[in-house]
Amino acid sequence: MSTHDIIHCAKDLHAADHVSWPTLSMSGMLEHHAIVCAPKGDNLFKIIHLTDGGGSSGSGSSGSSGSSGLSKNSKYSIVEEEHDLGENIRKGNLRRYNHDPKYCNEPENVFKKARSKIGPCQFDLFEYNCEHFARWCKTNKEESKQADVAKAMLTSGSAGNSGNSGNSSSSSAESCSIM
Repeated sequence: MSTHDIIHCAKDLHAADHVSWPTLSMSGMLEHHAIVCAPKGDNLFKIIHLTDGGGSSGSGSSGSSGSSGLSKNSKYSIVEEEHDLGENIRKGNLRRYNHDPKYCNEPENVFKKARSKIGPCQFDLFEYNCEHFARWCKTNKEESKQADVAKAMLTSGSAGNSGNSGNSSSSSAESCSIM
């Protein structure tokens, strides 16, 4: 299990760090995850992350339905690019994950794994999102804690709605389309 630190200064970030910040979608309830490659000056960093290319940091949900009932779209890509983390640092919402060192790849292997995936990819909110990618680069495990929480919420929400015979507008499929 990993914990996280809030980053208050760009100098506290290091090569191969797994970081996240609130997305613009879902009112910041979801986090966008990335791997830090290198500082480029001030609060500008080269990162590798899964993105939709539309500036929403991998948080979009348009496209054909995947196994999860949510977006599964090839317009998503793993990219290496410069990203200004200054606003997230100033707001105190940039997280650095502290994975158990026994299970972490060395920095050069984190970069090797991340760069091996650069290019188009199949995004799926529950099965392959930016957190799955970043955790895999760092620890070899494709996991997403926020996807697990969302699945649990949808499962408990749909179970609670199953006995609601008077309101058919509240289904798990509709709940999924909101995310």
